[in-house]
Amino acid sequence: MVILSPFGTYTASTLLGLFLVIIISSFPLYLAIKFLGGRAGLLKVFLVNIVIAILIPLFISWLGFGNGIIATIISFIIMLVIYTVSFEVGFIRAFFAWVLQLFFIFIFTLLFTFLGIISLLG
Repeated sequence: MVILSPFGTYTASTLLGLFLVIIISSFPLYLAIKFLGGRAGLLKVFLVNIVIAILIPLFISWLGFGNGIIATIISFIIMLVIYTVSFEVGFIRAFFAWVLQLFFIFIFTLLFTFLGIISLLG
């Protein structure tokens, strides 16, 4: 099945993969927000990730920046503003939530890699 969008042509498996990535990345963000004292539930974090995944590419393409450092900086600021509004945290805590999200993703990746290596050896 082929899906047409303003950003190109996607297959259903590509969209399923994107959906799975959003689900998986929601849990580290949930942990980061809870650790920093923000208000978040798993469903809310999942919906915020979907909004970010849709809104940022639309906004960047609307502005016509394409790829580059300016688009990256604008995307990052938009993400922090969405975190601030959605999770009722300040701008600094939103930044630290993003850093903690990356840290948790790193730890989970190491853990799953280690478990995968152990299961291959066992």
